[in-house]
Amino acid sequence: MFLWKKRIKENELLAFHYYSVEYDEYDDGAIISLIPFSNKARVKSIWAKSNIYNVFDLDYIVNEFLALEKKLKEAIEIYFNIELGKFIKHIPYSTKG
Repeated sequence: MFLWKKRIKENELLAFHYYSVEYDEYDDGAIISLIPFSNKARVKSIWAKSNIYNVFDLDYIVNEFLALEKKLKEAIEIYFNIELGKFIKHIPYSTKG
């Protein structure tokens, strides 16, 4: 997410797709995706219970994604008693989608 956030600051918002090493059925797609267009964005999840068109104002949903990241980071650090800043550099990632 770091590179995605950096692009936001550069006023270039790209689609964001999150995959997890814990979930290996990648044929289903990303666990969660944010797909921007114009001043809106669509949110998709492989775990959606129904196939609805989730479209939000771009500013709102970007802020919600950033807030979710912050909450998840805090929860992970507390649960595993780690500092993600030191740990995350050891996890490989891909910028290809």
